[in-house]
Amino acid sequence: LLTPLCLRSGLQQVPCQQRGLQQLVPGHAKGPCQPGEFACKNNRCIQERWKCDGDNDCLDNSDEAPELCRSLVCKPPSHTCANNTSICLPPEKLCDGSDDCGDGSDEGELCGEWCGCSLNNGGCSHNCTVAPGEGIVCSCPLGMELGSDNKTCQIQSYCAKHLKCSQKCEQDKYNVKCSCYEGWMLEPDGESCRNPFKPFIIFSNRHEIRRIDLHRGDYSVLVPGLRNTIALDFHLNQSSLYWTDVVEDKIYRGKLFEVVIQYGLATPEGLAVDWIAGNIYWVESNLDQIEVAKLDGTMRTTLLAGDIEHPRAIALDPRYGILFWTDWDASLPRIEAASMSGAGRRTIHKETGSGGWPNGLTVDYLEKRILWIDARSDAIYSALYDGTGHIEVLRGHEYLSHPFAVTLYGGEVYWTDWRTNTLAKANKWTGHNVTVVQRTNTQPFDLQVYHPSRQPLGEPLGGGTGNGMGCGESKRGVLG
Repeated sequence: LLTPLCLRSGLQQVPCQQRGLQQLVPGHAKGPCQPGEFACKNNRCIQERWKCDGDNDCLDNSDEAPELCRSLVCKPPSHTCANNTSICLPPEKLCDGSDDCGDGSDEGELCGEWCGCSLNNGGCSHNCTVAPGEGIVCSCPLGMELGSDNKTCQIQSYCAKHLKCSQKCEQDKYNVKCSCYEGWMLEPDGESCRNPFKPFIIFSNRHEIRRIDLHRGDYSVLVPGLRNTIALDFHLNQSSLYWTDVVEDKIYRGKLFEVVIQYGLATPEGLAVDWIAGNIYWVESNLDQIEVAKLDGTMRTTLLAGDIEHPRAIALDPRYGILFWTDWDASLPRIEAASMSGAGRRTIHKETGSGGWPNGLTVDYLEKRILWIDARSDAIYSALYDGTGHIEVLRGHEYLSHPFAVTLYGGEVYWTDWRTNTLAKANKWTGHNVTVVQRTNTQPFDLQVYHPSRQPLGEPLGGGTGNGMGCGESKRGVLG
């Protein structure tokens, strides 16, 4: 009988009861849908207003089932007859004193409320009518749809509904038009984008760092013979690779095993390179603090300490001087942010649902969003830098059953999974098209995509004065 093992950081796996942690449950379905959402038969949740609109939003067509949509084919402000739902009357035929249905259902007591449309248009922003049995019904002209208040019309967000563009989406009249980020080219399918720079993945599996070609799929060993490497990052312009070793408690740089941080480390897990100002940031898991130094290890200082319980992952956007990190605090699992000098600290996401172990964290520099994976809910989430715009990208998939690290490239999110020993990818907005990139014999840890888009250029904040380690908040606002 195997005892379920719990994940804290990837350094030790011990029985859950010894750590006071909850056992992971593999492959569970998504929980109940939220108000205003429709529960598909495949456990997917979509917006209620997408039901019976002619589109297969559930992907199993359960939102367009005939038994569900029979009474909804005739959409407001039109109205079906009570005894014959195949008859769909336009609004001008309702409450006009004529029994057009033959059963009186297009007339009735509620027709007395017709005057309601004469008073402030019934509260409707555009079209107002009265339907028997329903009262005032608001509707919208072509190209618009009712908002959440069912009264105000807004321009239909085709981009929000039809998430087919891999990068940028523009609304062209009543259609969706895809485009690409600067430097990318639109593929013939009109949806995908490509970049002439050949990207590749670098990832660690304790004892070596590997490289995977994203186009051909083949891999090679970059750095062999390591003790226990966990976190890694790179500096594109300097062609340098950085990684942590939690057995030797050191931070290394490059292929020559140059030690840049050697003493006083206690389980350095998360690691992030500031490619603009030339610094490295890391998480000290045992000391529950975040430290920073120059790329060569000099000018080392403790950046954040106190009120940090179990820091795990770290990510940066040096263009705006923002630092993000995850915290496994048992009483309040969360994601925090601060300026890269440690000022302006704030919580941008509190885990109050089924999550609780925010494991990996990365930044979408093109969309100004963060993405993280949670090893308790086995899910990938996304939000804007200030924590708003929160969405669930993917949950409970076969290859998302014990995730550890996450990164991005273009329109796809990449992650490592311990239970299946895989590197996988999916659409960063919808979680669709889950694909295994690489299978490994041992558990994969951190991963990055080596590509210029993952380190966009910008000017060092603070005008290049001082040590370059966080003068930026005086020049640009952090998190708004």
